[in-house]
Amino acid sequence: MAEKIGAWIRDPKDNLIKGMSKRAGLYELFCERPDTCDLLKKDNTCLNCSGMAPCRFGRKVGTEGPTRQARSFHSTLAKWKERNEGFLDRLQPLRAYNRVFKTHGHFYLPYAHMSKGVFGDGNPLKTQWVPEDEMTTELLARVCLAEPRAMMGGVIPWYQEKEVPKFIADLKTHYPEVFDLLPDSQKARLASVSYVGRRADLTTCAPGEYVFSRSKWEWDGDLLRGKSMLFQPVEGDIAITIKPKPGQPVEITDNAQVTENTSFLD
Repeated sequence: MAEKIGAWIRDPKDNLIKGMSKRAGLYELFCERPDTCDLLKKDNTCLNCSGMAPCRFGRKVGTEGPTRQARSFHSTLAKWKERNEGFLDRLQPLRAYNRVFKTHGHFYLPYAHMSKGVFGDGNPLKTQWVPEDEMTTELLARVCLAEPRAMMGGVIPWYQEKEVPKFIADLKTHYPEVFDLLPDSQKARLASVSYVGRRADLTTCAPGEYVFSRSKWEWDGDLLRGKSMLFQPVEGDIAITIKPKPGQPVEITDNAQVTENTSFLD
């Protein structure tokens, strides 16, 4: 029987986009084997936190409620909160929805063109969910050497240029035991992998210069220092010091910013 692992309530007063439902909503997440999910255990999040793709071993149950004008609005929210005490906002939002993780004896491989879609040909996998015992050197070689083709013909170049190097780097970071199963020729590709353009947790990056809103800031591994303010009250030189919270995203602009402890958010 699936276990409840999290829940959240949608209040229409918090709508940021015009046209969203004017009714309250309750969303509850259930998982068949939460104790086996690396995404949940390591990052305190769940694939079903995102609308990008559903998890094969869990489900999200939505319940629509009344509008704010309805008499039952506040009592409904009170009942939902009572029913989900301890589960509301327990999980973190899912940031890295397109990287490998393991759950329920399966690896999830969401890389573009790696599994067979509606169109195209030459995809190395039939599905994004690969049983753990099938993650062999032979399968990994097939994945890394594949040349998927577009619907109109022609090899999709960015699969080999971007998706495979990202996959190899993600394996090294999250599943080194699987990385060790790669053919030596594919392991060697890690040396030329570029992390430029990827998003990472600043607090896990190497000290150095980083760019936020086109302004340069210095990160010393603990504090972020800069001289940028959107609305400066008076003219003059300023100095700002920030202690970032874990999870603060930053775009990598140099491979030197990445260490073995860097946590990517994409």
